[in-house]
Amino acid sequence: MIVTMSIVGFLVLALVYFVIRAQSVEKELKRTKQQAKSLNTQAKQASTCANMLAIEMQRSLLEKLDAAHKRMLISGSDYTRARALFCRLDKVVQLYSEQSIPVSQALKTAFKGSDPSFNDVCQYITTMPTEVKLAWSRNDMHSFITACNHIIRSINSANMSTEVAIDDTLQVVNQ
Repeated sequence: MIVTMSIVGFLVLALVYFVIRAQSVEKELKRTKQQAKSLNTQAKQASTCANMLAIEMQRSLLEKLDAAHKRMLISGSDYTRARALFCRLDKVVQLYSEQSIPVSQALKTAFKGSDPSFNDVCQYITTMPTEVKLAWSRNDMHSFITACNHIIRSINSANMSTEVAIDDTLQVVNQ
């Protein structure tokens, strides 16, 4: 009888232990679900902010490119390829941040079935200064955005060097 009572007592203690343990696991599960929900909300907000910033940056780059085009600093296929690249900046940022794919793959996806093609844009990049090519080759988002900014700078700096050469020529002619 004592043995039976001991076994029953032990089983009751084990049952109490497992019930308390199940309750603590349930509380921990609820806390984890709340944290996951909070992190999911934060991730959505961060993604939305990143996309809005990308759209704003895209708009800014396109405005600068169009201004350079109006001043005849860039024309023809170079303008078309740079514009195609800048028009897809928001899509590349979205693919990179939401699907965690490399920038090169995001670019290929964004340029799929378009004219100019991704290869045309890559050929355009090979004509750019070293700072653009170096940033382009790193295949991360920061470097991609840096490369886009350097493209605009190189277009505008080509104009400045042309203006300096013209000013120098005018000074020689005036003397």
